[in-house]
Amino acid sequence: MTIQLVKPKDYTATQSVLHDMFTENTGMSMMDSGGDGNRHWQRNQEVVDFREREPFTYSFDGSYLEITKDLFWHLNDALEYDPLGTTKFERWVKGDEDRLNDLSGVEEYVTGYDNKHKFSQEVDSGNSYNDENLLNQVFQYVLDRPQVYIAIHGGCDVRGGYTDYKAFEYEEDYLFDSCRATLTCQCEQGVNYVYTDDCGAHWYEDWTGHTWNNGLPVIWQKHLLKDKLVCKVCKEDVEIGA
Repeated sequence: MTIQLVKPKDYTATQSVLHDMFTENTGMSMMDSGGDGNRHWQRNQEVVDFREREPFTYSFDGSYLEITKDLFWHLNDALEYDPLGTTKFERWVKGDEDRLNDLSGVEEYVTGYDNKHKFSQEVDSGNSYNDENLLNQVFQYVLDRPQVYIAIHGGCDVRGGYTDYKAFEYEEDYLFDSCRATLTCQCEQGVNYVYTDDCGAHWYEDWTGHTWNNGLPVIWQKHLLKDKLVCKVCKEDVEIGA
């Protein structure tokens, strides 16, 4: 069955390109373990508007707190699409049948590598899979400051299934900082929250006067009906955010 993809007309240029990348068919590989329809790109093609997804989600089963940050929102907040940079790179790829729109292709492009000489400069590239983060999908990158070339992993096995690369301008401190989150309740004395900068391994307080349980205030407890925290004082669900 073919899914007819329709994008919201009020997307920004960056959001429109990210939508295309998140839904790009990155193929099916023998390395995949997701069956016939569980690849990221297949599931993403069912999303009408990525802006409707929550930037952060969490679940708490009474002992373990799991946090997830949505990659669409992370990239949307960190990047600005560069159409001219993308066009130049795509023209370069088409200029030689041996060139590919993949990691090695971008590295060749930004370093001036011509298959005859060594890289003319050190290449700065990487994969978010190798870094500690909260992201719900993986992306690859090649830096060519002030630009970054981004590909999104749409397959099941992280060794393959990446989109074509696109050029963006970026906020470096934000793009590579995907370990932070806050938990917040709405008590009468004001907004109370704790924050983490290491994916929840440690939590830090923003107010005093409470007893703590593994970094979280004891006034927060497991919700009886869902996998969330609830505050015993204000009776509201504990919310997660940036």
